[in-house]
Amino acid sequence: MWMIAIIAFGTIIGGPIGFFVAVGIVIWMQVEKEKTFQGSSGNTQQEQQKSYQQTETTKSEIELLTPCISILRHFALKYEPEWTSEKVRYIKNLFSDICKTSADELYLRNQLKSTRTPFLSEVISSWLKLNPSQDDRKIIFNAVVILLVNTSNDIGLIEKDSLDFGTIIGLDYRYCQIFLSEILSDRQENQSQSSSGHTESMLEQAAKCLGISVHANIEEIQKAYRLKIKDFHPDRNINVTPAVKEMLQEQARLINDARDILLANK
Repeated sequence: MWMIAIIAFGTIIGGPIGFFVAVGIVIWMQVEKEKTFQGSSGNTQQEQQKSYQQTETTKSEIELLTPCISILRHFALKYEPEWTSEKVRYIKNLFSDICKTSADELYLRNQLKSTRTPFLSEVISSWLKLNPSQDDRKIIFNAVVILLVNTSNDIGLIEKDSLDFGTIIGLDYRYCQIFLSEILSDRQENQSQSSSGHTESMLEQAAKCLGISVHANIEEIQKAYRLKIKDFHPDRNINVTPAVKEMLQEQARLINDARDILLANK
């Protein structure tokens, strides 16, 4: 309404020239108003983004990994809908290095006890938005496979669920197959030993760790050791996460122990 009034007033005062001047003034005022609105809107968006970033940075590391916890909780209860002390202990151990305070430990416990059941696709999507590294994806995949293998005897179902999950989180299909086969093989071997009442001796376990015979000579033991240990040297694993580093150190310790046991019996 005010625009019409300005144009009418300009026309009355200045005639045709006044009309065009008034139109120009109206257009200028509209442009300035639009700039002001856009500036205000941009500031609001920036403030909202800044507020979101501040909220994210105030979260603890364990809180940021809530989607990851939800993924493990889903698969821990997929075949057996009851919590067992073994399941709880296994998942807690995965996050033991991340829980820096008693508040972090309480948060983890509450997440495991939660009755909220978000869709698996939602929590996977939330976790992938954190841009986890390939090593972190492998850690979660490995943990999921172990949970599934230890809670079901249906090999076909375990293979389908494991490989589907590995594909969704972007892991190499071949890697998923190899790891799954190793875990299934270990379970079958453990079951066979349990049923026969046979337990491997330390010497046999050490030889298996190095991939040689219990009758191997000193030179064969040393050669097998060098081949095994080189992949776990710190210089070859510089950019790994703390969790992966810990796993590599543990494997290196087992290899060193195996060599010492075999050499002590020569």
